[in-house]
Amino acid sequence: MVFVSLCIFETFLTMETIFRLSEQYALLLDKNELQIPKGGDQPGTDYVIEPIVEESMYRTSVYHYARHGLCRNLEGKKNLYKAFKSRFCNMELSFTANLVLELCRRKDKMLDKWVEELFDIDGDGYITHHEKQLYLYR
Repeated sequence: MVFVSLCIFETFLTMETIFRLSEQYALLLDKNELQIPKGGDQPGTDYVIEPIVEESMYRTSVYHYARHGLCRNLEGKKNLYKAFKSRFCNMELSFTANLVLELCRRKDKMLDKWVEELFDIDGDGYITHHEKQLYLYR
């Protein structure tokens, strides 16, 4: 009898652990933030939102990537040119090249908008490692 009750108790503990892990995993899939309760697991407590460390390490803001990743050197300008070339199918190549040079010379909000349009696939305002390499092999 004691053995059966211990087995049932272990089953409940296992189910509760699986439920809590699946709940945390669902939060991770929904957002790039982890909600941690302030006062423990008590109902009715407020939640603190903390960024996930692994995600924040490999993300660059659109502003920073536009100015320092693309317009800083020739390789970045080539990458931006390839992105524009894939977007502008029937435009003259000299127009695309002049557009890249003009945007990199001015470095204003128009550059940010184009980089966000071309590179920020998920629309979160950050450029990940995979989004940076999107146009490298075209």
